[in-house]
Amino acid sequence: MNKLIDIQKSLKFNQMLSNINPYSKNTKQIVVSSSKSIRFIRQHEITYVKADNCYSLINLFDNSSFMTSITLKKYKVELDRRFFFRCNKSFIINIQYVKEITRNGNDYIILSEGTKIPISKRKLPVFKKLMIRSNVY
Repeated sequence: MNKLIDIQKSLKFNQMLSNINPYSKNTKQIVVSSSKSIRFIRQHEITYVKADNCYSLINLFDNSSFMTSITLKKYKVELDRRFFFRCNKSFIINIQYVKEITRNGNDYIILSEGTKIPISKRKLPVFKKLMIRSNVY
């Protein structure tokens, strides 16, 4: 009898998991410490992360930003690959905030709040495929 209940619970759990949309708002959090505080940030609130020497500048959807001592390389590993893309050596962007791609000699990604971020020529085809696959573009 207990095995039957366990199987039913497992089936219900798997059914609930199958109803989750992998491209819904990303609710995973990251912990970011600075000299003044420790912040818990939901990944979907991050619009982009910019390298600044051995530091990173994190910009949020409300246009607030703060500096951390964590490198861009570490954020590339920590942030969800389905939503974040390293478009050049200095930026990781959240693809949920991409508004358009401009191609005036140099290629740029324009974010919804108006930030213009360069994208390297070799990463542009990969970025387009990511946008199409994620149904964002």
